[in-house]
Amino acid sequence: MSVPQLYSLGKIAIDSAFYADCPLSKNALSKVINKSRPTVWRYEGIAYYSVQEFKEDYPRLPKELWLVKKSKHDRTVLLSPYQSWVISIIKTCQSHLGKKSAVQQFVKENQYLFSKNNYHLHLVKLAKIATAVP
Repeated sequence: MSVPQLYSLGKIAIDSAFYADCPLSKNALSKVINKSRPTVWRYEGIAYYSVQEFKEDYPRLPKELWLVKKSKHDRTVLLSPYQSWVISIIKTCQSHLGKKSAVQQFVKENQYLFSKNNYHLHLVKLAKIATAVP
């Protein structure tokens, strides 16, 4: 008898994640993951307000610009490879869950999936697979 396969959105999202080897603009990422630029901005907003490590990956602005920019972080810079990875996972979650509020709830309840540590673990695993293939 075979064991039934469980539906795991986290596994599906991680398995379909995008790995960049350099920083990308939101516009470039939108082309790579085949979503519109406004959609990528929306995903970035979900990540920015839901994943602390994602937010902290942006450089901090000087204190005198906080009120002008309405943020402590400069969100105009290129996305780090980690940030691109998080956005690609959110894309997959959005396609399965449909509503923004459901995606936000999933991210909130599954913070470990979006962590830098998890990113690095999967990056190492991917590198091992890549070097094992002749």
